[in-house]
Amino acid sequence: MVSIESGSHGDSRIIISDAVIETIVFNSARDTEGVAAVCPFEDARKRLPGASGAPVHVVEREDGLQVSLGVVLADAHPIPETAARIQRNVKEALQSMTGSVVDRVDVTVTDVSFDLT
Repeated sequence: MVSIESGSHGDSRIIISDAVIETIVFNSARDTEGVAAVCPFEDARKRLPGASGAPVHVVEREDGLQVSLGVVLADAHPIPETAARIQRNVKEALQSMTGSVVDRVDVTVTDVSFDLT
């Protein structure tokens, strides 16, 4: 959960649920050109303590949100450039929609989808 102080004297609080944060991450990654799917990734547990094999994992730290997600890329899209676009899109979406600082966005490319039709 992300908690945001509001009001002129910090006398109010807005809480954004983990599900909302994960939805923002999922949708902003999925809508990035070159992404075929956002999917679970096996090494999530190694990257962030407490992570599951879920498609998106977010941890709130003192220095900001840390995001990990797994994706399948569409063929004909360069992996480094597409992953960098995903990182930028996720970070911008989270920061603009929640006002939270995003420290890092880790992207694991789990597969490439080749259209065989």
